[in-house]
This record gives sequence, structure tokens and C-alpha cells, in this order.
Amino acid sequence: MAYKSFIKDYLKAMLIIGAIIMAFVLAIYVAAVNAADTGDVFSAGESFGRSLMNGGGTVSPESAGQSSTSGEYAPAVPSGTAAAQAHVEKYPKVRYCVSFSLPTIFLRAAVIDALRLRESGVNIALSFQGFHGGTLNAVIKRVVEFQRDSGLEGRELPFEIDPEFFATHNITRVPQTAIEYRNGEVAIVGGLGLSASVEKLAFALGSRNIGNLGPVYEIAEENLLALIERRVKSPEVQARIAASMQKAWSRAFEPKYQLPAATQSRAWHVDPTYELPEDVLDQNGNVLFAQGTRLHPADFAPLTGRYVVVDGRDEAQMRFALAGEYRQIMLAGGNLLDTMKQYHKRFYMVSGEIIDRLGIKHVPAVFEQDGRNIKVTEVALR
Repeated sequence: MAYKSFIKDYLKAMLIIGAIIMAFVLAIYVAAVNAADTGDVFSAGESFGRSLMNGGGTVSPESAGQSSTSGEYAPAVPSGTAAAQAHVEKYPKVRYCVSFSLPTIFLRAAVIDALRLRESGVNIALSFQGFHGGTLNAVIKRVVEFQRDSGLEGRELPFEIDPEFFATHNITRVPQTAIEYRNGEVAIVGGLGLSASVEKLAFALGSRNIGNLGPVYEIAEENLLALIERRVKSPEVQARIAASMQKAWSRAFEPKYQLPAATQSRAWHVDPTYELPEDVLDQNGNVLFAQGTRLHPADFAPLTGRYVVVDGRDEAQMRFALAGEYRQIMLAGGNLLDTMKQYHKRFYMVSGEIIDRLGIKHVPAVFEQDGRNIKVTEVALR
């Protein structure tokens, strides 16, 4: 009986020791997995950010579809963030929709994670829907303050403004993470930090809209498209737009050259021969005309008729032009539309090439073909 009792006690002791060893090994394994996963996302000095980025204790195992003992979001795949990152790299872009209404500590953690993902080749950006404070100066000031408060001075932040994306996908609260698929579809999950949401979307291939799995915040910035539309529709802006359009329209029909009236008549001839500055090639690269070839317009399209250049604001010059027989009356002063309305006749704006090539300095000026040259005559009316 003593022998059997000894054996029984010995077996119990061995079972207890075995259970202790198994528990110890399991604890080491879990700690190693957690440490490896943490190393993929945050450094030891940023461990505070991991809980925040993973949604803290707000995501239950049931709502996330995962098993967890701590209440935190657990990746669906054992390989964790590294595998999720490799998976996300297959997609065109990852957007993390945010606002300056989010706590600074949250934005800082998101920026750090986004910068690391960018360095590894992931096309990722933190997207805002508009300007903080409604103006570009205000948002620049806020970004500078954020950099200073977050210890990120001198770093190029992965920020972008994409109001159209917010409007298209009806994003009214943040954070929201969106992954664009190659087929054009977009998967969105809200309420999680960047790291956790990237993992969630990377492996949730059967779902396109997961919903909010954690706390979300109102967006502080007005949608930039709505802001522009609202401001454009204001009476003040409408009046300014109308005035600017009228001014631009008027300027479009004003000649660039404003030439003074001729005080004495003079005439000269211009040789219009043109020398090619380089070879002219056909579609096969063969030389049609070699560099230095001299071409004369009269051999191809000689001028027919007489042309006159006048200042449309000068009534004496206009009477001179209208009294003669000219193929075209060109304006070197005044507004083209106003002049046509006044005289009920079609006019043209003189080009700078004509002014420069013919050497016209005063108006009215008449030019016409004279043999192989162009004859130019400036006429003094007074």
C-alpha cells in the first residue's frame, strides 16, 4: 500500500510540474509574438501609440471578428503588420482620413506610422477634407503648430487635401481608413488607428465597408468644395467675377501694339525672303529643305490687294481707312469689338509679326505687294 501511494503521489507531482513548464513555455511564446508584432509598428519609446493606433480597449473581439483576451484588436493573420504591409503594397493608394479635431497624440502616432509605410514603398497619405480655419494661411499655421507640439519639426508630413474623396464616400467622421483596389472599388473602416485599420482592410477582402470599430470624431474643417461653392455664390464674389470676366473679355480684343499717329509720310520696301534656321524633315526623316535655304513668300502665296493699319480710336484714321479699298483694315489701337459695333464693319487686330517684320512705327500704314518686295507707306493725315 505504501508503494502504491508513493507512485500515485509521484505521478501527481510530475503532472503539476509538467503543467507549470507548459504554462511557462506558452507565456514565453506569447510574449515573443507580441514583441515581434510591436517591433513592426512602433519602437519601444512609442509604445503608448500602439494601444491608441490599435483602437485601445474600444474594439471587442466579437465586433472585430477576432479572438483576444485584452479587448484590443488582434490581427487576423499571425504574421501581423509586416504581412499586412506587403499585402497593402499591391493596392494603388491608402488614405487615412483625419481632421485636426483628433487628439494631437493620435495624429502624431498616425504620422509616424504613415512615414514608415511610405519609406517602405506604400503609397499612403493622411487626407483632410478642407483648410483648417477656412484659409490656406490658417492651415499652414496649424500644421506648423502641430509639427512643433509633436516634435516633428523639419519633417515632411504626409498630408493632403482631398475634399472630393470625402464627399464621394460620405465621410463625415474620422478617422476613416480607405484602400483603393485595382478594380476601382474602395474598402473603408473607421474608428481604428492606421496600423490596425491597414491590417483589417488588407485581409478583409470579402468586405468593402466594414463600418466604425472604434471612436470617431466630428470633422473640424469644412469641405473645401463646399467652401468654394459657398463663397463663389456670394453676391460680392459674383460681382467680382463678373467684373473680372468683362475686363478679361475686353482685353482679349485690344491690340497689343498701340502705335502713335504718323506726323510725316514715308515709304520703304521690305524683302520678305526667309532663311531656314534648320533642316525641314518629312515623316521619314528625309531632308525636304536644308538649313540655310532661302524662301520667298511671293513664290508660294503673294499678297493680293492692299492692307491698312490704323488706330480704331482715331476718327480721322478710321475715315481714311473706310474711304479706301483695302482687303483688310487692321487695328493697332482701340477695342476690336467696340469698333466693329460702332462702324458695323468687320475689322482685324494687327499681329506683332506684321508690325515687327514690316517695321511699322506709325499709323495709318498701308502695305501691299510690289514686285518681289512688300511696299510699306506711313501716311500723315495732319
